[in-house]
Order: sequence, then C-alpha cells, then structure tokens
Amino acid sequence: MDGAAGDAFANGSFWDGLESGGETIADPGEPFRSARKTDPEDVDPLPPAELLGEARRHAAARRVRDALFGRDLFPNPGWNILLELFIAAEEGRNVTIKSACVAAGVPQSTALRHIAHLIDVRLAGRAQHPSDARSAYLKLTERGRARMVSFITLSARSQDVPDA
Repeated sequence: MDGAAGDAFANGSFWDGLESGGETIADPGEPFRSARKTDPEDVDPLPPAELLGEARRHAAARRVRDALFGRDLFPNPGWNILLELFIAAEEGRNVTIKSACVAAGVPQSTALRHIAHLIDVRLAGRAQHPSDARSAYLKLTERGRARMVSFITLSARSQDVPDA
C-alpha cells in the first residue's frame, strides 16, 4: 500500500468504519499497537514465582516449537538469550558468555553479535568473573529486567498476544 491508504493502515485508522454485513470490523493489530505503547513501569508485575513460571513456559514453548519445526524456521537468538538471562537471574544463577552463546542456539559468532547488540541497546551487561579473568558473566540490566517483567506479565494476562 502507498500514499494515504498506506498511512491509514500504518496508524490504525484504516480499520475505522470498515463494515462487513452491518458489523464493524475490528482492527486485528490493536492488541499489538496497545502493547507497544506500554511503559514497563506502568505494568503491575506478576508475583516472582509466577514470573519465573511464565518465563520457563515461554522457554519450553520455544524448545517444543524448535523440535517440531526446526530452529532454522524461527531463529531468534537475542530472545533466547534474554529468556535465559531472566530465568537465571530469577533462580539466582550467573550466566557466562559461553552459556549465553549455547542458549542462543546459533553458531558462537552469531550469538556473540547478538550479545553485543543486547549490550548496545542496554538490555544486557557484561560483568567480569570475580576469580577467572578469562571468563565473564552476562546479566540483564535494570532496563532489560523491567522490559522482560512487563512482557511476561502482559503476555500472561492477555489471551490475544501469541507466545514469542
């Protein structure tokens, strides 16, 4: 779509007033546009045990999807890393860079690029291992944790938002 129709579609007004057999057609993208506008600080989070359970459910769903469809169809190494970092933090575990690469499910060089990007956008941070100079930990930043808590909470409370 180009021009006014494309602009109307992009801002959601394309669906305003559309009717089918006398009924107004709902905008199928509305739940997703609303979710994009959510400030992580405005979300009342789930209790910690429920957050951890939901995060584990998302991770398990990704593993099942990968087993059924193959990893190549839905690769998302950055998301895999964020889920691993969130679950590990909730469990009180540290995640080494090497472990994060494994969690990404892609070749190490690709995983390292995604880790660098997560650090660049301030969702994750690197911390030196206290006793091994050759090793480093990867952790969610406060910003990253807030976004993960908001995502997990909103997705657990919404029937309209698909699993990631």
